[in-house]
Amino acid sequence: MPEPEQGGMELPAIIHAPLGRDAENIAAELAVSDIAARICGDGPSLRRALSNAAVQPFQSIIISQEGAGPDTAEALIALKSEEPSWSNVPVLFLVTDPENPPPACRALDRADPAVNYIMLKRPVRADLLRAVAVNYRQTRARQFETRDLLQRLTEAEERQRFLLSELRHRTRNAMAVLQGVFRLSARRAQSVDELSEAFSRRLSSMAQAHDTLSGDQPGGVLRDIIREQVEPYTIDPAQLELEGDEIRLPGKLSFDLAVVLHELATNAAKYGALSVAQGFIRVHWTIDAGAVELTWRECDGPPVEVPSRKGLGSQLIEGMNFPAGSHAESTFEPEGLVWHATISLPETGAR
Repeated sequence: MPEPEQGGMELPAIIHAPLGRDAENIAAELAVSDIAARICGDGPSLRRALSNAAVQPFQSIIISQEGAGPDTAEALIALKSEEPSWSNVPVLFLVTDPENPPPACRALDRADPAVNYIMLKRPVRADLLRAVAVNYRQTRARQFETRDLLQRLTEAEERQRFLLSELRHRTRNAMAVLQGVFRLSARRAQSVDELSEAFSRRLSSMAQAHDTLSGDQPGGVLRDIIREQVEPYTIDPAQLELEGDEIRLPGKLSFDLAVVLHELATNAAKYGALSVAQGFIRVHWTIDAGAVELTWRECDGPPVEVPSRKGLGSQLIEGMNFPAGSHAESTFEPEGLVWHATISLPETGAR
C-alpha cells in the first residue's frame, strides 16, 4: 500500500451521495477542515474505488441515504474481508430516519465479519459533519501508525533470525580461519615468543572485527569498514590494497556490507589469497548515480573453484541484505576470486 503522508492525514474521504449536488456540498464542508474528497457518483465507481483500496487508500467513506442500497453493502463487505488486520476504514451514513435504516445498513448488521459504521440523521449540521470527519481522519492516522509499527517489528524479527544464522555460520568458520592464521604466523615467526605475540595480536584484531558485527552501528567510512573486516586476516598489511574516495555509509548499510566483507575475508583466509604468504587483495570503489561500485579482487592466491553448493555465506556474498536495486556477482578467475557489487544508496545517501 502506498505510504500516506503524515500517517494517513492527506488521504481523501470517499463520498457516495448520488442525489443532486449532495456529494459536492459534502466535499465543500470537508474542505473547510482541510479534508480532501473523492466523489463516487454511482455504484460502479464506488465499487472500483473500494476494490482498489490497496493501491489508492482513503481515510473514510461517507454514504448518503440514496447511495445506501444492497450493492453498496456488498462492496463494503468485500472491502472488510480484504482489509489487513491493522485496518478498519471508518464508514458514515447520512440517513433520513435512523430508526428505519436503509438496506445497506441492515445488510451490514447481518454481515460476518462485522462492518462498523455510524449513522447521522439528515439534515446534518455542518460543524457536526466536520467534527466526525476530523475524528475519522485521526482514527485512520492511528491505524497507519499501527501498520508502520507492525512492519518495523516484522523487520526486526527477520533481522534477528538472520543474525542468529550468521552467528552459527561464523562459529563454524572460526576454527578453520584460526588454523590458517596460526599456520601462516608460524611460518614467519623466528621464535616461540614471536609466534605468541603475532598470533595474540591477530586474535585481538579478529575479536574487534567480530564486535563490529554484533549490533546496530551508527555508520562509518567505507575505507575503515574494509580495513576493520579484512586486516585481521592478513599476515602483512601489504596484503590489502585499497583505492577509492572517502565515502561515509549509513548505519544499516555499513553493517550489511561489513557482514559481506567479513565473509569474503574469512573465505580468503581459508581458501583464497590470504591463505598463502604471497597473496593479496585489491579493493577498489567509486560512487556514481546513487550507488557504490565496489570490486574485490584476490591476487596471487591458490587456484579457486566454483563452490559445489550455496549456503548462507554464498547468499551473503550475493548481496541478499543489500538495498533494493543492488546486485553482486562473483567470478572465479585463475589467480583468485573477483567480486563486484553495485550497492544502491538509501535516500539519505553517502557523503
